[in-house]
Amino acid sequence: DASSLLKRFVYAVNGVQGSEENPEFLSKVENLVQKNQNVLVMCDAGGAYLPTPSFMDGKKSRSLVAVYALLKLGGYENAMHVFGGLREWASRDLPLEGSNIAAWKDKAGALPP
Repeated sequence: DASSLLKRFVYAVNGVQGSEENPEFLSKVENLVQKNQNVLVMCDAGGAYLPTPSFMDGKKSRSLVAVYALLKLGGYENAMHVFGGLREWASRDLPLEGSNIAAWKDKAGALPP
């Protein structure tokens, strides 16, 4: 629909990728993690379910939406959101894996654009 296309365009112009919900998310997680295991979910900068000075109703994030899906729709018992996301994780020098570790270390502690 036009609204979805406009949203994707605005995100792309501002350098945000992966802003659309992944319809295969739950099935992919189910292939990797048992429902009674701990699951940590992170996005770029995390969100907050508690009020902050800038976001009185909390700050919605991709990781909060994913945790909700795991708990409510997927039946997971121990899904948790990492406050501050990958930027906070990297700023605390916690372990990172993947092909773009240097980029996350450069973003460590910085606010998203």
